[in-house]
Formats: sequence, C-alpha cells, structure tokens
Amino acid sequence: MRCATQPSCLDRSTDVFRQVVAYRWADGLSDEAKAAFREAFAGLRPIPELTSLRFADDAKHFEGNFDAVAVMDFPDFAAARRYVADERHQTYIRDFASKMIGERVVVQHDWAVRDLAGIHHVTLPVADVGRSRDWYARAFGLEVLHEPTDTDTAEITMARPSVSIEVVLRHDPLRALALAGFNALSFAVGTIEDLDALVERLDAQSIAHGLPTTSSTGVYVDVADPDGLVVRLTTLLP
Repeated sequence: MRCATQPSCLDRSTDVFRQVVAYRWADGLSDEAKAAFREAFAGLRPIPELTSLRFADDAKHFEGNFDAVAVMDFPDFAAARRYVADERHQTYIRDFASKMIGERVVVQHDWAVRDLAGIHHVTLPVADVGRSRDWYARAFGLEVLHEPTDTDTAEITMARPSVSIEVVLRHDPLRALALAGFNALSFAVGTIEDLDALVERLDAQSIAHGLPTTSSTGVYVDVADPDGLVVRLTTLLP
C-alpha cells in the first residue's frame, strides 16, 4: 500500500509485529518426537498472516538455556490473533505443542516502525529460468515458492524460509549477459566452519567455485551461477 504521505498511514502504530517464543521440551521427549514437532512447526508457514517464521535449537553454550526458539513476524497484532485462530495453528497446538512443550516464554514487540525492515527479496536476470532454478536448488538449497507454468517468460521465486532469504529468477537474457562476472548477490554465513561446509556441498554437487579469500570483514568464496553472475558466500566473523 503506497500511502507514506497520507495522515492515515503516518498514524499507524506499527509496521511489523514480532513474536519470539523460547521453548523447553517436555521431560523424556524423544529425538523422533522433537523432529516431528519441528516439521509440524514448519508446516505453519503457509498461513497467510505469517510473513516470516524461523525456528532453531539452542546452541548449548550455557547451562540453563531454553531448548529452542521461534521467531514469527506478522503485519500487525490483529494478524497475529488471526494466525492463532487459524485451524492449522490450532491443530499444531492440539497435536504437538500441548504434548511436547514443557515450558515456554513469549516476548512480543513492534519493530520497523516507519523504517526499513530489511531486504524483501533480490531479483536476478537469467537466460534460462529452469536451468537457474535447478542450479540454485543444488548450490544453496533454495526451494521454489512460486513458479508460473509459462517457463519461457517465467519469474520464479525461490527461498530458504528458515532464514528468510528470497531470490527471484527473472527471464531476461540480455541483462543476464551484461551482469556476467558481477557480484550482485552475497549470502552471509556464520563462521569459517560454516563456509567450509557450504564449499563441501558445492564440491559434492560438482559446482565450481573460487578459493577462500580473506577480506577486512571476513572470508569469502565466489561462485558463478549458470549465467556467470557471481554469488559470494561471506562469513559474518573474520
């Protein structure tokens, strides 16, 4: 909705409503049950009011931490209430959360109020949408969110929902040719060990890549996609 200069928009109290939930598993819960819980939780993503969902287990650096955390974003508090009432969420509560969670702590807050909230998606021009779709799936584990039936003029949206990454692949051969060799996209990874694991994935998929290079902010590896556009994997820590 484009209404940044209208008083009705300037008076809005929030742009994004976030809910953070820390969990402790119920006593004696098996690894299989925990895996089923995570799968059920991921199954909530199609609920339309939910704009972002991330779930992660505790890194176990400190004794006494909760076992896992979920971060959920909604357009506003009213959308969060509709999400709670959705039958898919109610089924998750009944069949999983009520039986597998021993304790939880909830924090809710508004954020990105009248400000940028982050990067929504990146659009990349490609010569062959199907070829690039398969490559980005193999290279980085991106999944198709939306794929039109007309692949000659398609614009495919791919994502890693667990980390809120979305990449749109748009059929545009001339711009794809012009961007060959240009670093238009960089994915962040946590540590050198994480970068090594991703490089191993590339090697296992027979995807060529550059050598690790040290910069002033970290270590990076460059990978050329099928059109020659450079995708950079760079660590958050030097």
